[in-house]
Parts: sequence; C-alpha cells; structure tokens
Amino acid sequence: MGLQEKHYRSQKEGAIPETAPTQRKSYSFRLFSCQGDISRNVINHPKTAKKEVLSVEKELDNDELTMTLERAISVVSNSDNLRQCEDAVHEVARACSTLQGDPNLVNLLSCASFIQGLLEVTFTSKDDAVLESAILIMGKLVLGNEVIRQIVLNADPQLEVFLRLLRSNELFLKAAIVLYMMKPKAKQMLSLDWIPLVLHILECGDEVQSLSSVKCAPKIAAFYFLDQLLMGFDVDRNIENAKQMIALGGLDLLISRLEAGDARESRHCIALLTTCIRADGNCRHYLADNLKKGPIVQLLVGNQKKASAAALNLMSELICLNR
Repeated sequence: MGLQEKHYRSQKEGAIPETAPTQRKSYSFRLFSCQGDISRNVINHPKTAKKEVLSVEKELDNDELTMTLERAISVVSNSDNLRQCEDAVHEVARACSTLQGDPNLVNLLSCASFIQGLLEVTFTSKDDAVLESAILIMGKLVLGNEVIRQIVLNADPQLEVFLRLLRSNELFLKAAIVLYMMKPKAKQMLSLDWIPLVLHILECGDEVQSLSSVKCAPKIAAFYFLDQLLMGFDVDRNIENAKQMIALGGLDLLISRLEAGDARESRHCIALLTTCIRADGNCRHYLADNLKKGPIVQLLVGNQKKASAAALNLMSELICLNR
C-alpha cells in the first residue's frame, strides 16, 4: 500500500521531513472536501449569564472536538507517517463514539482521500487496537450509505484489506460484519483463502457482535459469503470452490448448522449442501448416512416457499445415489 512504501522511501532518502509529507494520490473523484478550518485555536464568545454557562461550555466542547476531528481527518488523508496516522485513527474512532447520531459526522468522514488513507493504515498497521478502531470507523461509514460503500469496494477491489482483517484471531468476527454490510460480490473474492476463512467465521460466529448501531451474528455474514463463493462465479469456479469446501470439512460444519439452526439458517445450509452434491456427487452417500432428515422434512412441509423448494431439491439429489 502507498502509505508503507512512501514511509520507507522517506527514511531511505532522508530528504523529506515528517512535518512536510508529500501529497499522495487519491481517488479520481471526491464527494466532500476534506479541507476544514484547522488553524483556529481560540474560541471567542460573548459573556453569558450564569444560567447559560453550562450550555456554552457544552458547545465549546463540541467545537473543540470537531476541530480535533478535522485535524485527525487531515492526517489520515495526507500524512505519510504511520505512527501519526495510527493516532489519528484512534481520534476519529473516539469521535465516532462521542458524536453518535450527529448527521455532520459522516459528511466529515466521507471524503475519498480519508477513506483511501484509512484503508492504507488498516493494511499496514500491526496494532490490533488501531485495526479495531478502523473497523469501527468503516462500519460507521458504510452503514446505510450506498455511495460510501461503493467507494470502499472500489478502493479495495480484491478485498485485500479485509482478507488481512479476517486472518486476525481477535478481529475477524467484527471485520466479517463490516464486510457483510458492504455486500461484496463474488468477482471480488478470488483468493483461495476465502473458503477456509469463511468456514472459520461460520464455526465461531454464533455470538452477536455489536458494531455502531448494528447487531449481527457473524454466521449470517458467513452464509452470504458462501453463497457468493459457491454460486456467484461461472460453473467451473463454483465447482472448484465447492470441492475445496468439502475437502476442508465443510459438509460436517453445514450438517451441524442444519441441525442446530433456525429455519433461515437451515435453508442456507440445505442450499449449500445441494450445491456441494452437484459439484461432487461422491458426497451423496456421506450425506445420506450422516444427515438427519427431520430438519429437511420440517422445511419441506413448512409455509415458506423458498425453504420448501430448497428442501425438495436436496431430497431429490439424495435419492439419486446411483446417478
């Protein structure tokens, strides 16, 4: 990423002081200006009556916080100093927690250069606390904002930043929720690491995660990713991914989820199991021997058409053992 490369280059050449970073390349478009009035350091206000003191002090606190936030945004957007950017990311995350519900906050954070800088810091930093702050900020940005969601996906077209986060033992569940909020498509999930990472999320993703105002179980994200990986490519790549999942023990994991999950989770499991059978017919016998039929029958006779259709498809595949 650009942040790390320029940091090493400035150390090697010794010609660019940290106090005067080089402007880095940003997106080809902008939504908002990142230039705030950060030169103010004194706030003047008229004398007030005693009963108005508390109100004025609160306004001053908010103004000072905004000024600090503007400085932090500028650092993330423009600085080539990794340590400064990490500190600025913490400051922005603190502002996200303090100013929840403030409609101006997302506007301040929505400049394309800030998003680019945030992704660069996330890809480069080795500090889990910084990465967690970055996840919080990204969740705040993409929540219900289609334009920003698309900016982030365009800035990380192969989801390399998120692959790095999903490899983290501490942060992969929260990262899965943010990525799920962005609804990436299969064409962005080309790495062979996706299947094992997503199976790990599915295995560990029962506990609901809170992120900004969103509460979601990571296993829901895992089912979305598996749908993309096993059904979102052309036939050959779908089959390849399904065989990889089978080889990694994905059948047993889906079977356990089918037996323990609710109707929605069971429908996802059945659809994925059917895809696995069609990719590799050799797993029919294994599923026929190990799959409990009760959950399938419940979906088959239920009132949900999609769930019933998925159950019927799986049963049709299971009875064709000699095909």
